[in-house]
Formats: sequence, C-alpha cells, structure tokens
Amino acid sequence: MKNTVNNLNLERFILIADRGMYSGTNMCHVLNNKNGYIVSKSIKKSKKSDRQWIVNPDGYIEESPDFKYKSRIVEVVVTDEDGKKEKSSRK
Repeated sequence: MKNTVNNLNLERFILIADRGMYSGTNMCHVLNNKNGYIVSKSIKKSKKSDRQWIVNPDGYIEESPDFKYKSRIVEVVVTDEDGKKEKSSRK
C-alpha cells in the first residue's frame, strides 16, 4: 500500500478490490490514512455464521425488484504494517 497508493498523491480515496488481493494489513493502512474501501467477498469461502447471516432474509433493504442489500457492523482484529494487532469496527 505504501508503495502503490501513497505514491498517487491522492488526498482521499475509496479502494475497491477483490478480497483475495486485499489483506487486513492493507485495510489497516487505508483506514489509518482516513480513506475507505469496498471489498468483494465469496459467500462460499465465508465463515458459516456469515453465510447464515447472508441467506437470512431478515434485514434486507430492497432498492428495486432486482437489487437488495443489508449491512452490519462487525468487530475485527487485523495486523498492521508494523506487526501490531488492531481491533476495530467495520461495516
């Protein structure tokens, strides 16, 4: 992240990536620099509790007959670039 995104000289940005290419360390870097991210995630590779939440119809907001979504806040622990563990809330 330091060698890629920081060299773009952007004041603020939202990084959009596939979960396979985006680690917790990178998420820490993006958030610690007051930026944001959107990451796709495979349902099949998700934890059982996450899959159950996803398939449960409760909580979805329907924007149109073809599009609905839901979100939640979760607590995560990731390792930053210095090897320090950080706990934070993520949507």
